[in-house]
Amino acid sequence: MTRARIFAVASALTVVSASPALGQPSMIPDFPGVYVSVWVGAVEVVTPPTVYPMTDSARQAYEAFDPFVSDPRRINDCAPEKVPTLLWTANPIEIDVQSDRIDMRYEEGGSSRVIWMNRAAPPPDQSYTAVGYSVGRWEGGALVVETTHMDSPTIVNDVGHPLSRDAVLTERYWKEPGETTLRLEYQIDDPVNYTETLSFSRIWEPSETEQVQPWECVNLGTRDDSEPPDFDELTRMLEELE
Repeated sequence: MTRARIFAVASALTVVSASPALGQPSMIPDFPGVYVSVWVGAVEVVTPPTVYPMTDSARQAYEAFDPFVSDPRRINDCAPEKVPTLLWTANPIEIDVQSDRIDMRYEEGGSSRVIWMNRAAPPPDQSYTAVGYSVGRWEGGALVVETTHMDSPTIVNDVGHPLSRDAVLTERYWKEPGETTLRLEYQIDDPVNYTETLSFSRIWEPSETEQVQPWECVNLGTRDDSEPPDFDELTRMLEELE
């Protein structure tokens, strides 16, 4: 569990502008830092598609979805958060740019991703994981990331729009000239479940005061667990939030 956050504005981020020599390490846009969410609706930080054009099988899976059965995070806040659900997080994120990789740390679930900047494709024996396998490249002043090998069964944990293992997630991060806002547009291509590409967008503001905090989580267990949940620990954590 973590503290609720609603941020509207934060302090400045220094970004190196793009140039024709962008491929040189010294000219790569400088995206490191901590970012906080900007809300685009009453309860949303992401602008989703207006329509999800589902295949027949996807529609059946969507209508049969039960989050209390299919979403482990309903009772286990310590369960791994998955991509692409992580892109919906309202908690802070941190970006660290290195020569051969970009590390993205998320407060949500204590999750982290590695974006490989020196690889064109995943290795042949790449396994499917919670965050998938990501390769990135610079296009002008934008960071473009392609992720495959995601083992999430849905686009968002508790909603139920299905996601197949053939799905490809493409993210584009950038900032407009003269702005500090970090913008993201991302698309999901999954012909198994959708007849068209799905498009999403969101923004963050940089912060010099926020940090990515440790994820304090609670597992309430299941009806099959032999050990009861630790309600004393849950009470302690709730008291700390007051």
